[in-house]
Parts: sequence; C-alpha cells; structure tokens
Amino acid sequence: EGGAAPYHRDFPDGYRVSSVEVEPGYFDALRVAVVAGRGFSASDQEAGRHVVVVNQSFVDRVLGGRNPIGRHVRSRYATPGPRPGDWEPGPWHEIVGAVPHLGTTKATDPKVAGVYHPLAPDAAGPLHVAVHVRGDPVAFAPRLRAVAAAVDPTLRVDAVARMDTLADPGNEFTMFWVRLLAVVSAVAMLLSLAGIYAVMSFTVARRTR
Repeated sequence: EGGAAPYHRDFPDGYRVSSVEVEPGYFDALRVAVVAGRGFSASDQEAGRHVVVVNQSFVDRVLGGRNPIGRHVRSRYATPGPRPGDWEPGPWHEIVGAVPHLGTTKATDPKVAGVYHPLAPDAAGPLHVAVHVRGDPVAFAPRLRAVAAAVDPTLRVDAVARMDTLADPGNEFTMFWVRLLAVVSAVAMLLSLAGIYAVMSFTVARRTR
C-alpha cells in the first residue's frame, strides 16, 4: 500500500514473495521470537480478520527496511477467462508482526520474501506439523501416528523427518541436474579414455614386429 513495492509480473528486480498459512502457535513451536509487533492469536483465525506476519526478508527487500507494523499488503491473482493476462487484486491484509527469516516459506533463499497467514480452522489438504520430542524424532513417528489416529481415524501421518534434515525443493532440483551432469561427464571421460587406449594399442600393435 502506498507504492512501497512496485508490481513486477516477472520479478525483474530479483525477488519474489512466497506465502504460507500457519497455526497461531507456529512461531512458539519453532521457538522463534517475534522481532516486531506480535504473532498470531486464536482470534486472527476468525472470518474477516485479514492480518499477516512477514519475515525479515520481506521487511528488507520489499519495504526497504521500514517499519512493517500497520502497513497493508495484498496479492494479485490470475483470473481465468478469455484474457489470461488479467490479474485480480485480493483483499488488503494488515501486517501485525515480523519474524526472522526461517527458511520455511517454500524456499530457503533469503531473496524470497515470506508472508504468513493465519491457518483457517476448516483448512483442507496436506498439512505440515512441527513437534518437539525428547530423543530420536524418527523413533517417535509410530507414537505420533497413534495419537493422530486417536484424534481422527482418517488422519494419516506421512514423511516424518527431522527439521534439520529437510531440504529446499529448489536445491534438490539443482542437485539433481548437478548429479546428472557429473554422471554424463564421467561417462564421456571413460569413453574418451577407452578411445585413446584403443588408438594407442592399435598404433603400438602395427609398429611391433
């Protein structure tokens, strides 16, 4: 609001904004201190409450380091129809807090500005849950599945992993191509060595009585 961040469709200035919905106790579960304003409360999940929390990357890159509290932001959404280039602005959201860059808004790159929305009580689809445990977190997985089944038999807990082992999907994509390039380079080197060996062997054989 107020022209703090000009609208760029293709992000020519090198930044993009990622958003995620979280529970009110999300930052407490990660033991992250709010650096400005406040975190979410249960009342923020009520309908009509348009509030968000931003990360430090958003403050630095989008707001130019200015105080985010009380400012308003909104997103633009692509509208289906005969004109696919149309973008429909969404509702304004008030920034009520700021947190450090957590690397949990779909990308760990600090260039990615993050916006957190309060998770709606009726949210559907796959959810990610952070749990503090004593001992080995992976060993706690069966107990976690049992607790989830006791709450709702239809709940299914998949892909249990330690927080420090989670990788950014973008990094995984990059590493895939790096590994593929390494394999292709190794095969090319082996073929080159085999060719050199064959030529040298043929030359030596012709010159040997």
